[in-house]
Amino acid sequence: MIGRFHSQDRFAEKYLHFTPYQYAANNPVLFIDVNGDSIDVSKMSENELKAYQSQVSTFREKSKLFNAMYSSLEQSEKVYKIQYGETSKREDGNIVDGQFVPNDDGGGTVTYKSTNINSQAFNEELFHAFQNDNKNHYEKGTFNREFEAKLSISAEGEAGGGIRHYGGMDRIQQKVWMGYYGNTNMQITPANVNSATFIQDYKSAANAYAAFNIKNNIGNNHYKVSTTIAPYSLILMIINIIEMQPNSIILFIKKIIILT
Repeated sequence: MIGRFHSQDRFAEKYLHFTPYQYAANNPVLFIDVNGDSIDVSKMSENELKAYQSQVSTFREKSKLFNAMYSSLEQSEKVYKIQYGETSKREDGNIVDGQFVPNDDGGGTVTYKSTNINSQAFNEELFHAFQNDNKNHYEKGTFNREFEAKLSISAEGEAGGGIRHYGGMDRIQQKVWMGYYGNTNMQITPANVNSATFIQDYKSAANAYAAFNIKNNIGNNHYKVSTTIAPYSLILMIINIIEMQPNSIILFIKKIIILT
């Protein structure tokens, strides 16, 4: 059985050893075309796939920010594999709910320990994949990627949807929860995420989070590093909401965005 399309795969350059008109590596019996071209769920069982798609669908419906982040991953030039299986242990010996591991091709693998993990862990590992996709666009400087991921998860609890408390992040989480940087529809708006006030608050809070983790010996070095630059992925996720809206002010926003 040979699978063919009448137009080229828009990601054909990823697979130069295959014709750009093929489907599933010319073997649709053994393989499926990856979901969204760049998110590979081919290693999941039928039940795992149903659980994963159900969670993604729920979060995309509830959160504009999650939807913007996930849509960006779907459009990535890299491939991100999502799977369920064995995950690593924390320093205290407990098994983590999920993990992201980059690969040599520029993409990476998100692994969840089960289909029953909490929503924060589910979303955070996808955000780490999103960070990886944007890694070449951050400014030069030190950066705490764990803080950015956790604050982004807090922002995804839009319009009073609820956020998880993280040690060392009390003040900025409270501001996000109370809508200090947002409005009734979004916890952080595109205009505010680019403001000098937010960027300064972000850096101060990120360094307080790192100090808290150092003092209490929480996490590895990723949790303890200082922050001197703006949160590129968080900003991009929020700005992308504008780009997904009709009749938007994209050009205006792009002129003021603090990105490189």
